[in-house]
Amino acid sequence: MKNYIIIILFIAFFSCKNETNNNLTSGSQAKDSTEIASDNNKKEKIVDCDQLIYDLVVSTDVTKGYKDFFTRIEKNDGNKIIIQVYFENNLSDDSKTPQLVESTIAWLEFIPSESKLYNITIDPDDPVELKFDKKLIDEKLFKTCNVNPSKTKETIENNNDCVTEGIEMGSKEVCSLKNTTLKEVYSSLIKNKLVDRAEKLQKELPIKSERIDVNTDGLIDIDYKVTKNKIDITMSFDGGETTILLEQKGSNVQRSIVLIAD
Repeated sequence: MKNYIIIILFIAFFSCKNETNNNLTSGSQAKDSTEIASDNNKKEKIVDCDQLIYDLVVSTDVTKGYKDFFTRIEKNDGNKIIIQVYFENNLSDDSKTPQLVESTIAWLEFIPSESKLYNITIDPDDPVELKFDKKLIDEKLFKTCNVNPSKTKETIENNNDCVTEGIEMGSKEVCSLKNTTLKEVYSSLIKNKLVDRAEKLQKELPIKSERIDVNTDGLIDIDYKVTKNKIDITMSFDGGETTILLEQKGSNVQRSIVLIAD
C-alpha cells in the first residue's frame, strides 16, 4: 500500500512539473511575439511631405557647409512647391531660456511634374536650376504632397491673362501663363493648334537654334532661336509670317503670337 502511495505521488509531481514547463513555454512565446510586434511597430516609419522635401533638399548642394538646417513648405498649389531652407541661431546666453532666430539659407521652387528644382533666392525671374536625386520623385511623393504628376490643358490655358491687339497687316496676342514651364506651354501650343500648321513644329521643346526647310502645305521654313529662358520661333508662309515668342519669367511664362500677312 505504501508503495502505491509513493508511485501516485511520483506521477502527480511530474505531471505538475510538465504543466508548469508548458505554461512557461507558452508565456515565453507570447512574450517573443509581443516583442516582435513591438519591434515591427518601431520599424514602421510614417513619412510626410515635409520629410520628403527635406530629403530632396539634402540631395542638393544648397546646404553645403551647414551642419544643421531645416526646411519649410511655404506654399503648395498642387503644381509647384515653394521651399524655405533655413537654420536657427540661439541669441540667448541662458541655456534655460533660448532665443531662437531663423536665418534663411535659400528659397527653392520645386516643380514635381517637370522634375525640376530651382534656386530662386537671388532673382525669382532668373532662377538657377539645381541638381538633386531624381529617384526621390515617385508616386509616394505625388500622393503624399498632393501634387499633380502633370498639368492638364485646362490648367495651362485657363490660368492665364491674355491681351490681344491689332497691328499693321496682322494681330498680336500676349499671354502671361501662370505656374507653368516653357516645355508645358510649347506642348500645349502644338496640342491645341494655337497657330496654323502647328503640327509641323518640333515635337519636343527646341534646345538649339536652327532653321528647318519644310516646303509643304504653304509653309516654307521654320526658324528656331534659342537663348536662356527664351525661345523665338518664326514660321514663314507663302502668304505671311507667324512669330511665336516664349519666355520663362520666374514661375510664369509669357507667350506672344504675332500673325502678319503679306
